[in-house]
Amino acid sequence: MIKRHCMSMLPTPLILALFLLMFTSCGIPTYFYYDDDDIFTEVTQTDTSCEIEVSLDYDAYAEYVSMNSTPSVKLFYILTTEPLQATWPLEEGSSSSMSSAFKSLYKGSGGNGTAWSNLSGSSAEGWFIYVKEGASSLSYSIDDPDLDGYDESLVVGTFSQSETEDGTYVFGTFPSYDFDIDLADFTSNGTSYDTTFSFEFDNSGEETSLKILTPDDEYYLKDFRKNAFIGNTGDLSEYIGELHDYYDDGEFYDYLTVSDTNSLYLHIWAAMSGGEGDFNNIFWSTLNEITTIKLY
Repeated sequence: MIKRHCMSMLPTPLILALFLLMFTSCGIPTYFYYDDDDIFTEVTQTDTSCEIEVSLDYDAYAEYVSMNSTPSVKLFYILTTEPLQATWPLEEGSSSSMSSAFKSLYKGSGGNGTAWSNLSGSSAEGWFIYVKEGASSLSYSIDDPDLDGYDESLVVGTFSQSETEDGTYVFGTFPSYDFDIDLADFTSNGTSYDTTFSFEFDNSGEETSLKILTPDDEYYLKDFRKNAFIGNTGDLSEYIGELHDYYDDGEFYDYLTVSDTNSLYLHIWAAMSGGEGDFNNIFWSTLNEITTIKLY
């Protein structure tokens, strides 16, 4: 006579143990998420520095603690000839198009984002924004698009960084990106947890010396090609010409023109990452414009 074995014949404690083993071995996803408002706010700016406040509400701070993660920040920039924040150099779109593009390409919806890793040899663009010929809306791309049949376009850059001004410059990638902020560096003010970081800059020479000071470290910054930004005594025509010539099609910086009255400004955006911890998704905050720095 053949003996038939079934689950119901097993002792109850053993059944429970088997189910627990099944769930743990299947790797049930753990999800990192919080509702993010404007995390970054410019506090003060002078001719040589600016300070940025970082603010996490209690739920956001608790999420980092419970998920065993460290907040990290990724910076992006564009160049324009206008000094005001919310300046937009293309005829189509507006400065809010930066956040829209970031959400489409990286942030995603509901915490289902994509890690930034757009490295290509010695350069690292954030993404590309362009307008198809005859279109009335912007298109976004992580990769360098074929610009045949496009009216206007620009490059969103990322920063390269080095511990010394004349050192080797690298790009910040997942999970730390451009810099981490330890949770211990945040201070409770009763309604949120706050800290700051700052930029120091000197544009008095041919090149602008740009440095970021975080709660724990400081780094020098250059552009997405690992080149210094122009300074006030540099050759603006030559600098913009090099930007035009960097791409074979030469169209990404067509909105930058040179005249006797031109100035050049660096507009910086920031987003906070969920980093890496006891969870499975890629989380990004909303991309916020945080400051504008005069280069030339």
